[in-house]
Amino acid sequence: MDICEAIAGRRLIRFDYHGHSRVVEPHTFGLIGGGRRAVCGYQVEGSSLSGSVSGWKTFHLDGMTRLELLDRTFVRPRPGYRKGDRGFRRIFCDL
Repeated sequence: MDICEAIAGRRLIRFDYHGHSRVVEPHTFGLIGGGRRAVCGYQVEGSSLSGSVSGWKTFHLDGMTRLELLDRTFVRPRPGYRKGDRGFRRIFCDL
């Protein structure tokens, strides 16, 4: 599955992360510190270790399992979205 394809098509992704299933609107994909690939997105469904279901989160690609592209789409970036997010060393794609 190509995360840039999901971002370009504004399609939601589903994956397991640290034992929790998540559904996320992906906004940015790139490299963060340590050269790790990561996705920054808005989680809309699922669960998390923190107990906070929805909100902005960054997920390391190497921690994701069962990653799939959903047919569901989102209309626009969520409030708080930062194009060219400086938290990324290199951005492969973003909204």
